[in-house]
Amino acid sequence: MIEVVIPDLNDDNRNPREYELLADDTYRMTMDIVDSWFCCSMDYKGKRVSEMLGFEKQDDGCYGVAVYESRPRLVIPSEYKGVAVTAVVQPHYPEDFRVEGVTEIVLPDSIRRIGSECFSYYYDLTRIEIPKGVTEIGRFAFGDCSALREVILPDGLKSIETGAFSKCKSLSHIDLPESLESVGEQAFAYCETLKSIRIPKGVSNIGEGAFLSCDSLSNITVEEGNTAYRSVDGDLYSADGRALIKYAQAKPDREFTLPSCVVEIAEDAFYGAKSLERVNLPMGLVKINDYAFSCCDALSEVEIPQTVTEIGYMAFSESVKLIKA
Repeated sequence: MIEVVIPDLNDDNRNPREYELLADDTYRMTMDIVDSWFCCSMDYKGKRVSEMLGFEKQDDGCYGVAVYESRPRLVIPSEYKGVAVTAVVQPHYPEDFRVEGVTEIVLPDSIRRIGSECFSYYYDLTRIEIPKGVTEIGRFAFGDCSALREVILPDGLKSIETGAFSKCKSLSHIDLPESLESVGEQAFAYCETLKSIRIPKGVSNIGEGAFLSCDSLSNITVEEGNTAYRSVDGDLYSADGRALIKYAQAKPDREFTLPSCVVEIAEDAFYGAKSLERVNLPMGLVKINDYAFSCCDALSEVEIPQTVTEIGYMAFSESVKLIKA
């Protein structure tokens, strides 16, 4: 039996909603999101609300779904009131409200968009499979999902936006699809257990800090045929070799020599490379960007070539002694 609630002016939740009593004597609540400011109640008529989903009409007439409360495994419906559910959208959380205990969410094939922050702070989420129709994963969509271990990305995905998987500390492996074109700023930042990454040949943009503070990252490879990037000895460079984008910070090398063709070291390029004691910079190097050598704990002295004209903010840790060649 489904009970319908039409809110009045005294209702803390001004969204029309329905309650369905489930077999385990808890309720599933679904609501039309017409007012983003509301109070989430975790009980109804003295019984626990174990699932709470909000549905929001999109510009194309379809629905986007927001998850507020769920059992450990939630299966999101492909339609709501006979209309397709095509997006996962950011919940309008009350202050400090978080979804807990959700380990897996099953998304229907109808989903075409994963919105910004839609699953941020799902601390217990361990697995997600993105449907094949999704072309973009929004900003911080899975940010701070610290238990997330398995992510399956679809063929057809074009873009992973800023911070999409940042602070996914349990994510040790992820396969990027051949269709991928862009990896946003800090997309995988602080993924502490990520060991390696393969950049598909179609990727033409990797944002600053995309792999910042990935403490276990020891190998970056670029697929043959990529016209924007290449890898050399497990490190990421621009295709022409003139810019070092990212040194794989978990490599055990104590000494590293930059190729003579390098003229620029990107932001965060060596960030957190704790084994490096010496880095040899080439004559002809022009620019060292912000935080390029920050948190390189073993690095104590760097000789700067006379050709360097710009050193960015906090490019070196305070303990590093700089010597002008």
